[in-house]
Amino acid sequence: MESSMINELEIRNIHLREFDQSMFLAFKNVRIMRVTDNKIRSTKFQHSFTTKNLSLAFNQIKEFPTFCVNGSAFFTNLQHLHLDDNRIWNIPAEKIACMKSLSFFSIDDNPIIKIDGNTFSTLPNLHVVSITYTGNTVLLLNAFAFNSSSIKQLYLEDDHFSVGDTYKHVHLNAFKYCNQLEILRLGSNYLSNATDDMFDELFSTLVNLKSLSLSDCELRYLPSFIPQYLKKLEVLYIDRNSIISIPETYFKNLNSLYNEDLSRNKITNIRKNTFSLKFLINMKVIDLSRNPFSCSCELLWFIKFMTMSPHKKFVHFPEAYTCYSPTILQGKQLKHVNISKHACAKTKQVRVIIISVSTGILLLLLTISVVYRYRWYLRYIIYIARFQRMRSQRLLNGGVNYKYDAYLSSCDADFDDVIYDKLVPILENNMGLRLYIPQRDGQGNKIDQIISNMDVSRKVILFISDNYVEDGYCEFEASFAYNKTINERRDLMIAVVLSELRAKNVTKTKHEVLAVNNYIKWGWDEESVELFWLKITIVINNMNDLIP
Repeated sequence: MESSMINELEIRNIHLREFDQSMFLAFKNVRIMRVTDNKIRSTKFQHSFTTKNLSLAFNQIKEFPTFCVNGSAFFTNLQHLHLDDNRIWNIPAEKIACMKSLSFFSIDDNPIIKIDGNTFSTLPNLHVVSITYTGNTVLLLNAFAFNSSSIKQLYLEDDHFSVGDTYKHVHLNAFKYCNQLEILRLGSNYLSNATDDMFDELFSTLVNLKSLSLSDCELRYLPSFIPQYLKKLEVLYIDRNSIISIPETYFKNLNSLYNEDLSRNKITNIRKNTFSLKFLINMKVIDLSRNPFSCSCELLWFIKFMTMSPHKKFVHFPEAYTCYSPTILQGKQLKHVNISKHACAKTKQVRVIIISVSTGILLLLLTISVVYRYRWYLRYIIYIARFQRMRSQRLLNGGVNYKYDAYLSSCDADFDDVIYDKLVPILENNMGLRLYIPQRDGQGNKIDQIISNMDVSRKVILFISDNYVEDGYCEFEASFAYNKTINERRDLMIAVVLSELRAKNVTKTKHEVLAVNNYIKWGWDEESVELFWLKITIVINNMNDLIP
């Protein structure tokens, strides 16, 4: 058959184990060769200048065939190569790099495990690559996997890869330098864990993309990279996901989009500003069917818009546009839902009133709660605000307008045994001091009494011990006295340590109090008692403690 003019040869279902091209050298004019369904496991090629389309699909080839020898291609002018439905697990770049005329490459339904970087970078005429459904294996896309200046269509559907922090099957530079890509199909993969930043890094360079499919990818929201970078997008398939809502300005800049599929998501409401009138006019096909619409007042405009006149661009309308809620309307077509515009207007007014009143009550309760919780701090702030006037008067009067000479701060556990029996008689009877003692003179709210009476006392004597540290009111007294000392800039506190404190009881407040000046010891030994009375006498009798 050497003189045969046959240009298309198909050898199918004759159970060849090996494809030896030398058996077909007689066919000098064959341009299309299909050797399919033959259980071929190995191949032997011969140089051919006429073959432009070769299919070895539906065989049992395990290793990627060697199409190159010494940098030269067996099929010099081969344009279409089909290796679908085999057992090939890898695509070595060196076995395909010589095929400079190749424009279409399909290797679907093979257990491909990865695409290495620059696998297709040496093929200047390659326009279409299809690697869909890799069986039970997970396809890994390494950095620059599709680095190509020529690929325009890329099909990677149902390849089981994930994008996200947990499973990193796709390098974020996998599509970098694939700038001529116009069609990208990524349906039935796992993109639910991908963040907007990941999407941006992965797809931001695909500015010439015209058609994108993210169908059945477990998306929970509409990725921001689509309106931000894909200004030339014409077709968008994002159906069968878990998208709940559509941002109002999402499609504003997609002026070339004419075909959109958002069916089978979880969208309950279409707001009035979701689609502009210009956008709806430009659209040729919109699919929002089989979403769980909430047939409430918020959907009223959409129901009216859909029922005003027949909208053929909304595919599957009206049968696949039904209510999911409320229960009374579940399953009813939007076309037959009757919602009163007047009733919705009233409902809206009532809702505004309820929200306004609720907000006012909430703010009032919040204000009351804050004021009540911080009432003593607010009182202290007010005291500081009027302190300058009080301080000037006390300087002029020499301190005589103080009601008490000293405010005694001690815990109940120490008061009876030490302070009241031993110290108070000497301070009041022998030294003639006017003392305010909370345990004896206090009444009413303790916090209120602390602030009021410490404010009219020239000095504050703090009797500190382990028991003192554990008393909440004593802690407040010490903190308040310390703040007054700092803000009034005067020698206000007298710290008396009744016993050495345990390390765990040296709180921040106690550390600050003891660091202001040298504290006085009491009862540690006889010398400390004598030193205590000496220092007490000097400090108490020092009337010149206000600092101008």
